[in-house]
Amino acid sequence: AVVSTQSTGKTALFTRKVLNIRVTANFLIALAAFKKPCRKYIKKYYAAAVVLPSDWIDIAEIYTTLGDRNIGYSAIPVVLRKAMAKKFPTFDVYQIGKYNKNPKKKAGVDDDEDEGEKLYERHFFTLKQLIRKIHISDPPDSALIPLL
Repeated sequence: AVVSTQSTGKTALFTRKVLNIRVTANFLIALAAFKKPCRKYIKKYYAAAVVLPSDWIDIAEIYTTLGDRNIGYSAIPVVLRKAMAKKFPTFDVYQIGKYNKNPKKKAGVDDDEDEGEKLYERHFFTLKQLIRKIHISDPPDSALIPLL
């Protein structure tokens, strides 16, 4: 069956707003950023599907697990970076302060993993790392709080 490229964004928005399921909606947005035909709809659905800073961080983390070999490990595509930069100023200072936490390390994980396992390992981002990776500077108050 042929599925329209826009349906991934519509499904993510429906999942987040109507069904109130965060993880699935975040996965669908990350999947849309991963699939090249769906990328043009990220701009349309990203802002509506992302409600909290934790969603904002989670989408970037999920995207890295998909293993896009074209842009490298822990890199984020331009369309997703632009959508994230546009959404960031909508978060208030309280939300940013609340979600400004260090990522949790997996317990019992050895550093001697082979390259294949590392490719699909989830990369944990902090708010500070994403602000620097996306080059956010507006609004100055919100962008600078996590960097202190």
